[in-house]
Amino acid sequence: MQKSLDHNAIRCRIVNRDRFQLPLIEKDLRVKMVFLTGPRQVGKTHLALTLLKKVPNGVYLNYDNLKDRDIITSAPNRLIVNLLVASESTI
Repeated sequence: MQKSLDHNAIRCRIVNRDRFQLPLIEKDLRVKMVFLTGPRQVGKTHLALTLLKKVPNGVYLNYDNLKDRDIITSAPNRLIVNLLVASESTI
């Protein structure tokens, strides 16, 4: 018999992960570049977008979008932003 998903438990894990990881990532971003890596569907994009909400002048670029890909590949040094999130997935 398959167990039903406990959506509240899943939501709590996401919130707890964000509360734990966000301050660490924010601290690291002050002095270095940070890469979020991991298996599919673990919340990398969610975490990155949560960070973007907290930073003025942040930009999200999706490598699957042709216009965004052009910016990433041809003129990344022209972007004057506080935080750049480059993703290869769709939201």
